[in-house]
Parts: sequence; structure tokens; C-alpha cells
Amino acid sequence: MTITVEPIATLARNWWAIALRGAIALLLGIAAILLPIATLAGLVLLLAVYFIADGIFSLIAGFRTSRHDERRWPLLLEGILDLIAGVIAFLWPVITILVLVALLSVWSIVTGAVMLYGAIRGDHGHVRWLLGINGVLSILLGIAIVIYPAAGVLTIAWLVGIYALLFGIGMLVLGFRLKRMRDFPGPASAVRQV
Repeated sequence: MTITVEPIATLARNWWAIALRGAIALLLGIAAILLPIATLAGLVLLLAVYFIADGIFSLIAGFRTSRHDERRWPLLLEGILDLIAGVIAFLWPVITILVLVALLSVWSIVTGAVMLYGAIRGDHGHVRWLLGINGVLSILLGIAIVIYPAAGVLTIAWLVGIYALLFGIGMLVLGFRLKRMRDFPGPASAVRQV
């Protein structure tokens, strides 16, 4: 009897799907870096669609539970809040972007302060100065975003772009390695005799 012992054989047969995923991610990355505002606006609209869909499903789950079930009200409340957030993101994408920028600036300042505190008070040996520099840079980024919010918008879009580029490259490499495995199977065959 012959059985397949490695699911990698299935991936190798469908290498093109993984490579295509990588190519699409590369295109998104390039678009996010070259057209950051349009990319962020598109992401906000996707976020709005997600919130609305999630809200609808939460409401359905809430209405389908028993009237006396304690889990009903959190689901209903979550559904209503998701719908409100989705409508706000859809009707006022600029406000949604500004909220994301505000969160980025607060996050940057708080994490920078924590890193700086860790560098000053902690026992991190020879990497203490690196922690301090990263803390200061993070705080400066947060302050820059507060002073110049457009920098926050660009930062978010560029981070998405950089991630998408790296992800796309990784998926393309994986896809073409799988293609090579499919075209030139090695001595470690995916099939074993039992």
C-alpha cells in the first residue's frame, strides 16, 4: 500500500498559488510605499466592511441564543458597536485614519517611555544603550506624529508596505522552491511504501 506522508507534496503541486500570493503582496507593498494615502484609504474601507460583517454575525449569534442566556447581551452589544464602527469608518474614513494615527502616536510614546525606563533602571548589560536609543527614537516618533499627523499616516502606510514587500518576497521564494521540489523531486520522496 502506498500512502503520502508529507503534505508538502500538495503544496508543491500548487506552488503557483503561493507564488501568486507573493506577487500580489509585492504589488500591495509597492502601492503602499508609492501611494500611501490611497492604500490607507483602501485599508480603512476594508476595515469598515469587516466591522459591518462582524457586527451582523455577532447580532445573528446574539439573537439566536436564548433570551435568558447571559452570553446574549455581550454579543448584541458587540454587534451594535461593530456596526457603528463600520459605518463611521465607511462614511468618515478620514476620522478613522486619524484615530489610527492617534493610536500609533500614543503607542509609540508609551512603548518608548517603557524602553527608556528599562534602559535607565534595568539590568540589561551591554545592550542597555540600544534599549535607550530605541526608547528615545520611539518617543520622538510619537511626538513627531502628534505635531505632524500626516507623518503618522505615511508611517502606517509604509509599515504596511514594508511588511507586504517582505511577506511577498518570502512567499515568492517559497513558491518557487516548491516548484523546484515538484519538478525535481529529491531522494527523500513524499511517498513511502507500507
